[in-house]
Amino acid sequence: MSEVEIQVAAKMYALVRDQHLQLKECIRDSVEDGVQRKRMLQESEPDVRARFRRIATRLMQKAGVEIPHRPEVCYSNPDPVSRERREREHAVPLAMIHDRILGLRAPWDGDVPPPQSTDEIADLLRHHIRVIGVTKNQHARVLPAKMPDGWQWFGDPMARYRGRLDVSEDGKCEHCRQK
Repeated sequence: MSEVEIQVAAKMYALVRDQHLQLKECIRDSVEDGVQRKRMLQESEPDVRARFRRIATRLMQKAGVEIPHRPEVCYSNPDPVSRERREREHAVPLAMIHDRILGLRAPWDGDVPPPQSTDEIADLLRHHIRVIGVTKNQHARVLPAKMPDGWQWFGDPMARYRGRLDVSEDGKCEHCRQK
C-alpha cells in the first residue's frame, strides 16, 4: 500500500468513527427511554462496522489484493496430493483493528490510549495491515479472530501464526520461498 492510500484510509476511518461517536452522543442526549436508547445504540454498531469493512475493502483493492479473497492453489509444491488452496487472511484480524479505532477496550490494549488523530490511525494501519496466504488446515490451527495472550499493539503482527505455521510475512509457503 502506498503512503497516500494509507493516509486517505486513515482520514476515512477517523471521519466514520467521529460520525459514529456523534450519533451515539445524540442518541444518549435525545432518547429518554432507557430500553429504546440501548436498542438504538446497539443498532448503530453494525452500520459503523459495515462502513469500516468498505474502507478496508477499498484499501485492499488499491493495494492489489483481490476482494473477495479468492483462494489460490500453490503449484510450487512438488507433491500434487498435498497441494492446497491458499486463502488470503489478515494477520491481525480487521475486527480488532476496527475496534481499536472505535476506542473499544480489549485486554491487549494495555494502558495505551486508542488512536485519536489520522496520523495515529495511519500508523496503526501501516503496522498491522498484513495479508498472508494460508490453507484451510493451517488456518484451523491458529487463534480465530484474536491475537495470542501477551500480544500488544505495535507488537509482531504475525504473532498469531508464529510457532504454529510455516508462513512468512509475504504469505508464501516453504515451496514458494525456495523458488
